[in-house]
Amino acid sequence: MGILALAFLVSLKNRFIQSDENWFGEQAYWLLNEGVVRLKSMPLVNQASVRIYAIYKLHVYVGAGLIKLFGWHFWIFKAYVLALFILFLIIYRRFIIKHFPNQERWFWMLPVFVLISTPLVLEQAIIFRPDVAMMLLGFCSFLFLYRAIKEERENLVILAGLMAGLSFLTHFNGNVFAITGFIYLLSYRKYKAWVKYSLVTFFVSMLYFWDMTNVESIKAFIGEFQNVPNEAVKLKGNIALIRLKALFTEHQRFFWSYRAMATSALFFFMLIVYFKSLIKQIPEIMRYFLILVISLNLFGAYVAERFLLYYLPIMALITALGIQKAMENRKNRVLVILLLLLVFQGVNLATSFKMVFKYNANYPEIHEELARYIPKHEKVLAPWEFIFNQIDNYTIYSYKNVEYYNLKRVTNEELASIITRLGVNYIIVAQEFANLTQYPFHEIRTTGLPHYKPLYANSNYVILKREPQE
Repeated sequence: MGILALAFLVSLKNRFIQSDENWFGEQAYWLLNEGVVRLKSMPLVNQASVRIYAIYKLHVYVGAGLIKLFGWHFWIFKAYVLALFILFLIIYRRFIIKHFPNQERWFWMLPVFVLISTPLVLEQAIIFRPDVAMMLLGFCSFLFLYRAIKEERENLVILAGLMAGLSFLTHFNGNVFAITGFIYLLSYRKYKAWVKYSLVTFFVSMLYFWDMTNVESIKAFIGEFQNVPNEAVKLKGNIALIRLKALFTEHQRFFWSYRAMATSALFFFMLIVYFKSLIKQIPEIMRYFLILVISLNLFGAYVAERFLLYYLPIMALITALGIQKAMENRKNRVLVILLLLLVFQGVNLATSFKMVFKYNANYPEIHEELARYIPKHEKVLAPWEFIFNQIDNYTIYSYKNVEYYNLKRVTNEELASIITRLGVNYIIVAQEFANLTQYPFHEIRTTGLPHYKPLYANSNYVILKREPQE
């Protein structure tokens, strides 16, 4: 674990900015400075530059608070998420030590290692998205439910409901933790506890709508769900049928990419080999996990790898218990497969760190260099991360603005027409566009753009300036 921690710390230097950090960071910026959540970088997408109602409210409001306290810098957001992750690990460790007292004193390190050796976890632990907060709140909700059942302390469901409600305020997928709690308590016929839990969850969740005080705001909120710019998250057709079909695609979440594939394989291997033993040892946890998986699939936003973080605390625990049983039983076949899966995990970790170091760069310094060639207060089409730390100096339009507006692959002529209507005088083109052939703007780097000429270029970026029109 020490080597892994050291590698993670080294990878933090000049950490890259993930796309969603621009999304949430900008929302938080305008909330603090103008009192409403908007994305001025996306004026072509619905009413995003005016006001956005369907937001991850608690996440964005916390972001605004961080800017108020510490200033505008992407590392403020990353540090906040990392602090949440460390808090989660502290709670997770205490849970294992307290509720598994018959295990070896070092046992807590095993599930923690399984968790932090998962590339998905190490990547999300430093990205300003709500997923780590959801993992923390969801696990706390489970923890209080588990103790309420195990220790027969009914009033703990109030805290479980509070955590589930806060998770909904953080991300709409929080309804999954709420529903899981509902079903979990009903499955034990804890009707009085269920009522308490339900009331607390409901009233905390309803705080989401505190600022929607008229019919127009409610209509706008619903309209944003009906006109999601990202085609991947749209639900088309019979929703009930789509959700039932989704049950047969849940495996994709576990085996989406190298970020979680080895952890998932290790989990399912341990689960299959020691299923009967695990059911006897941790029946309450196994029941909760099953309900959670089904609830996320049926009621969650869509199948995405990052939501696997909701499962991973319990997955890591089940995997650790399985590994311990394998070490005690010493069956050669099981140990060989276990060793191969651990090697597979090591390869995936190396791949993850390789990708991180590839994209790491000193973005504020890079953006300062590019800004020297563009007069202040100009309208600029730029990679979205240019908002760090130039949002005060320019009117910045992101490429996502054009991509969501025109979802098909735009030609250079179409792109020139769109951005001309926006009054863009300068364009910053990243080298990565030329390498991503499926990206709508990859040809700009090599073929140029009508009415725009190169102003400055280095190995990673080109600045184009609009020619005067006669």
